[in-house]
Amino acid sequence: MNKKKDPKTHNKPEGDKDESPNQLDALDTKSEQDQSAGGDHDEKVTVPADIKKQLKDQADEARREGKKLNVSNREASYFYDDLAQAFDDLRTHLEGGTVYDLKQAQIFMTSLMGPMLHKIPADVVNFIARGGKPRSLKGYMQKVDAKYPITGPRNALN
Repeated sequence: MNKKKDPKTHNKPEGDKDESPNQLDALDTKSEQDQSAGGDHDEKVTVPADIKKQLKDQADEARREGKKLNVSNREASYFYDDLAQAFDDLRTHLEGGTVYDLKQAQIFMTSLMGPMLHKIPADVVNFIARGGKPRSLKGYMQKVDAKYPITGPRNALN
């Protein structure tokens, strides 16, 4: 039960689970036959280059900040190193280019702690949360069924 701590992994005990995209793929329970049948694994999603670039830029910035703080504040340095790794993992999920990979990015994003979530650019969050599909204003409207008639003056709000 006595696990050694590795200074390179910021005191993360050896043997702890790795939640990188490669490890999450290994946890997938779908068989090869299920995956070959189509669905989320085959359906492509186009990820704009700007989204990937924002994640890469944020990861680079977090690494620079971590190096600056490495001498004065080691805990903050560890946070920025972990943040950079989270941005890289998120970008790796998106680079997969399928609906399945986008869903994995959604799951991964929800597993991040609050301070990390606030560092993710708004465009990236919106892209992932909407499933890679832009929504128009019309997409938020629903036709009202005729069996629910509107009562009262129609111009009451004007």
